[in-house]
Amino acid sequence: MLRARRRAAASSGSAIVLALFAIPVGGGAAQAATPCPYYNFCAYMYANFEGPVVYAEDCNAISRFRWTSTNGSWINNQTRGTRARINYMDGTHWYVPGAYSEQSSGMGWHRVESIDPC
Repeated sequence: MLRARRRAAASSGSAIVLALFAIPVGGGAAQAATPCPYYNFCAYMYANFEGPVVYAEDCNAISRFRWTSTNGSWINNQTRGTRARINYMDGTHWYVPGAYSEQSSGMGWHRVESIDPC
């Protein structure tokens, strides 16, 4: 249902704010790589898309979390061209490349305050 509303909003230009859909998964040790579903920006605590993961799907729903990892990864599997915004603790931000894109290592989550998926 969320996907249908998101597609409808994107095609009609309507401003619809949907609820946060961020689910932390897992514990401290690295786990098997978890796939990133379509329409999601996925943040992985560890390199190579492993460990705890946060799924962020809904536009303008900010996902806040605290990880100390300096070698994380992410996948931007949203609709084509959509860019997530990474907000840093120092007040700066960075827009990831448009979907589909990914970074398999080197993401310093220790400096991140929140993610706005689109």
